[in-house]
Amino acid sequence: MKIITSGHQMKVGQALQQHAEEKLNKISNKYVTIALNAKVIFEKKDHFFKAEIILHEAAKRYAFSTAETTDAYKSFDAAFHKVEKQLHKYKEQMKNHNNKDVTDKKTLM
Repeated sequence: MKIITSGHQMKVGQALQQHAEEKLNKISNKYVTIALNAKVIFEKKDHFFKAEIILHEAAKRYAFSTAETTDAYKSFDAAFHKVEKQLHKYKEQMKNHNNKDVTDKKTLM
């Protein structure tokens, strides 16, 4: 998976970039079969840091989240948990959808 990390009105340090890459790689292995790329954008506004995560999958579905806190790591983690929830929900929907098709075929026979 290709991960692009950038900052708006701030420099993204190596440690913050590595933190984001590790978490996103972990989530891509768990929920996504084929992930094309992910974008992480950090922005500083006054005393707050905003993290925005955009994750594109091969099936043209994407997960998007944003969070704003007083710490860059905390804002990324909050946005990360939102993306994780979205991917978990999508995976459950697909799992239920596939099981529904199988059970419908069994009842027709």
